[in-house]
Amino acid sequence: MATAEAAAPAAVDHPAVDTNLENDGDVPMVANGTQEKPYTCCCSVNFDSPEHAIMVMNALSVDKELRPDNVLKAFKVAGNTLTIDFAATDVRFLRSAVGSTCDLMGVAVRTLEAFAPAATPVEPPANLAAVTTA
Repeated sequence: MATAEAAAPAAVDHPAVDTNLENDGDVPMVANGTQEKPYTCCCSVNFDSPEHAIMVMNALSVDKELRPDNVLKAFKVAGNTLTIDFAATDVRFLRSAVGSTCDLMGVAVRTLEAFAPAATPVEPPANLAAVTTA
């Protein structure tokens, strides 16, 4: 149903700060202009349909981040792929955010497998294509 790949956390040391959530990995991300977040991870998960990817994104993006000054998550759906970008002030916060998100994604995927109708090709609505939690 879903396949995943993740990039290892990497520290970047740049004086500039990018407030754009579509970070290319070269510049630290920030949330609400507070702290630099040099530790990043990008996870991509392929689903059977864009509809399933959007369902999982909506399920994962409901909860606010517990430490918004320390961790930033950005969700994006492109086709059948859900991409989650993480940025954190410390590698421990990054590990915790990635781990808990993966646990919740497992629950969402198992729920899809049990209850979702068969995948049908559907284009995601433009206003649901990206969600950010901070």
